Amino acid sequence: MRNFLMLLTTSVLLMSFSPLRGQDENVLDITQPWGNPEVTQINRAPMGTTMFVESSEVISLHGLWKFNWVDDADMRPTDFYKVDFNDKGWGTITVPGIWELYGYGDPLYLNPGFPWSTHFKNNPPFVPNEKNHVGTYRNVVEIPAEWVSEGKDIFAHFGSVTSNISLYINGEFVGYGEDSKLESVFEISDFVKPGENLFAFQ
Repeated sequence: MRNFLMLLTTSVLLMSFSPLRGQDENVLDITQPWGNPEVTQINRAPMGTTMFVESSEVISLHGLWKFNWVDDADMRPTDFYKVDFNDKGWGTITVPGIWELYGYGDPLYLNPGFPWSTHFKNNPPFVPNEKNHVGTYRNVVEIPAEWVSEGKDIFAHFGSVTSNISLYINGEFVGYGEDSKLESVFEISDFVKPGENLFAFQ
């Protein structure tokens, strides 16, 4: 029987990022998941109905996280996931949260249409760099020793991330997921250790 042990919920807004500036805007960089329209997930668990109850086997990620925000995708930090990365100059943001409500980017409230329609023209499947915001998060999460010593199956659950997420734990790539209003769940049993663990996602 698999135990769903950890609920890590974030309702943050993350924009998709794309090939580096200077590259032809009509050339896909399929070496990166966000540049390849055929890749929508890497190591993500199958989607399904999710129900949670209060339990000692659930940990929430709600709270303050170290946070970095950039206006253009190619300005994002690319080594943010490394354990020795220096994030001392970063600010903090509350998770769950929406960037625009904390002063990052422009609040966009649309019913029909795409929220980026005022920033750049639609040219699918190509994604521009300019005005394509990227948020990067880092925090230390305490994992109970017995979860690891008893060989429990441990999952990280992200309730909604717009429009993609790349998750790293203790400097190791865990997985990638797209779908703005759907969950991304990753099994993290092989990536965590008892005690403090560095969680980083972009």
